[in-house]
Amino acid sequence: MRVVLNSIIDKKEYGDPDLLKYEVHVQIGSHVEKIPGGAIEHFEVEMEMYGFSGSLSFSYDADLRKDTLISHFATEQIILLSIKFIPAIIYDEEVKPVCLKGIVREKSVAERRSDNISSQPILNRSYTVVFSDPATVLWSQHFPCELYVKQSMRQVIEKNITKEIDLDFKHAALNEVKPMIAVGLGKTMPYHSLNTGGCYEVSFYDFLLSYIETIHGVWFYDYEKQHYSILEKKPTPDKTEKFTPESVAMLRSYWPETPRHNLQLMNGIATGNDRVDFSIEHAHKSIRHDHLYREVLPKQFDKIKKVDEKQYKLHGAELHGAFSQWPLETYFPGCAFAVDELHWGKNALYAKKRYRCYKIIVSATQTEGSKKESEITDSGTFRLHYSFYAELESSPKRRRPIYEVPSGPFFVEGKIVSSIGDAKDQTYQIQESKESGLIEYEVLIPLFGKKIRVQFEADNQHPHFYFPLYKDTRVLLAMDMYKASIIKVLEWGRGVRLSPETQGNHLLLGKQDKDQTSINHVYQNGKPEFSIKRTKNRDTELITLKEGTLILQTKEE
Repeated sequence: MRVVLNSIIDKKEYGDPDLLKYEVHVQIGSHVEKIPGGAIEHFEVEMEMYGFSGSLSFSYDADLRKDTLISHFATEQIILLSIKFIPAIIYDEEVKPVCLKGIVREKSVAERRSDNISSQPILNRSYTVVFSDPATVLWSQHFPCELYVKQSMRQVIEKNITKEIDLDFKHAALNEVKPMIAVGLGKTMPYHSLNTGGCYEVSFYDFLLSYIETIHGVWFYDYEKQHYSILEKKPTPDKTEKFTPESVAMLRSYWPETPRHNLQLMNGIATGNDRVDFSIEHAHKSIRHDHLYREVLPKQFDKIKKVDEKQYKLHGAELHGAFSQWPLETYFPGCAFAVDELHWGKNALYAKKRYRCYKIIVSATQTEGSKKESEITDSGTFRLHYSFYAELESSPKRRRPIYEVPSGPFFVEGKIVSSIGDAKDQTYQIQESKESGLIEYEVLIPLFGKKIRVQFEADNQHPHFYFPLYKDTRVLLAMDMYKASIIKVLEWGRGVRLSPETQGNHLLLGKQDKDQTSINHVYQNGKPEFSIKRTKNRDTELITLKEGTLILQTKEE
C-alpha cells in the first residue's frame, strides 16, 4: 500500500484564505457561457503529467443574474470546459495562469425554490460538473475493431484522433511501418469466446497506453499549450523555480518501493533459445522477474531486450509537499523546482537537488460570506488546499494512468488467396517474406476488405504430412496486434465430403474435379472397400481393393 501525503492543510495554522481569479467558459454546441469567478462554490483538480481530472461547482442566484445556461445544460450534448485560475494579486507579470481545457463526464444541477414567489419560484441553481482531459474522456469510450495493413502506429493513431485531441508524435518507433496492426477492441459476446475471442473491456486509451509502455515512451500533457505528446524521454524544463519556507507549508521526502528483484529475459524457441540476465542495484540475489517471449527472429528479441532493460531502474527519492498559499510562480506538472538553500539550509535532504513536479492536487472552496459579495465578479476568496508531488529530475520513471492491458487475440474469418492457376483451380501459394524470411500465405479478411500475410506453419499435423491450404479455404484467424495465426479450418474442400451411409474417410488431392487424385475408404454392404483414383480430364486410373477383388483399371471416361 502506497503512503501519500495528506493534501488537506489547516489554513487556520498556515494563513488566511486566498483571493483567486478564475476564467471559466462552458461551451455546449454553439452556446458559450462565461461563469464569473465569484460564482464558483468549489473547485478541485488532480493534474498529472499525462492529463487531469476534477470537478467544478458554481451557482446562479436569480436576484443577481439571469440563468442563461439551464436550457443548454439540461441536454445530452457534449460540454467543453475551459478553466483558467491564478492569484488575484500577482507580483510578477511573467506568472502564467494554469489553463485546463477538458470535457465534462458527469453533471448535475440542484434547484432551490421558494413558495413565496409564484411566477419564478426557483431562487438558485447550483451546478456541478465532473471533467477530465479530452483524451481520457473520448478515448476511454472508443472501442474500435479495425485492421491496418502496411501502416505505422502513428497512422493508426491519427485515424482515431478527434478535433478535441491535439497530439505531437516525437518517438521514432511511431513511424515504423508494420505489415499489419490489428486493433481488436470491439465488444464480443460473453460465453461465446470460441466464436470471436475473449470478452475484454479495453478501450483505445488503454490500447495506446499499453503500446507506449512497449516502446518505453512517455505520454505527456503540456499544460501551457494544452496538447499531448508521445516522447522518447521526459522533456527537460526550461527553468527551475525556487520556493522559500514562507510559501511551503510542508515537505516530506518519500521513497517508493525499491525493486528487490533481478531481471531475466527468456526466448523460448527450440533453436536459438536465449536467456539474458540483468542485475538491478540493491536487488536480492535470489529474487527475480522472468519475462518469457517466443521470438523466432533474433532482431525482434534484441528490440525487446533494449526496452525491458530500461523498465527497471531505481527512481530515487521523491519530494511531497503542500503550499501554504497559491504559489506566486508559474507551476504545473512537468515544471522543475528546487528549495532555496539560503532559507532551507544546506543540510536538508532536498538541498542541492533539482526536482520535477509530476502531480498537483488543488482544492478550493469559496468562504462563507465571500460568495454573495463576489458572485458577478471574476474572483473570490477561497479556502485553498494545494499539494504537490515531485521526483528527481533525473528519475527515469515513466508515469502513466492505470489502464487495462489488452490480453488475448480476437477471432475473425478469412479466405486463403492464390494467384496460381485458373479461377476455379484449388491451388496454394506460399511465399518467403523479404523482411523475416518466414514462409507465408496471403489471406483475405472479408470483414475489413484487406489482405494480410500469415505464417505457413505445420500446425497440429504430423511433420511427415505436407498439406498447404488451397485457395478460398475458409479459415479462422487469431488476430494479435502485429501477427495473425490460422487456428482452424472452417469447412471441407469441394468434393471431399462423403455420404454418412458409407462411414467412409476421404483424402482428395489436386486442383479440381478434372485434375485430381482421390483416396477413400468406405463400407459397401458392411464390408470395407479401399480405392485410389487418378483423374486428368477424361483419362482415369483406378486401384480398388475389396473383399476377394483387386481392380487395376485405366480408361477414358
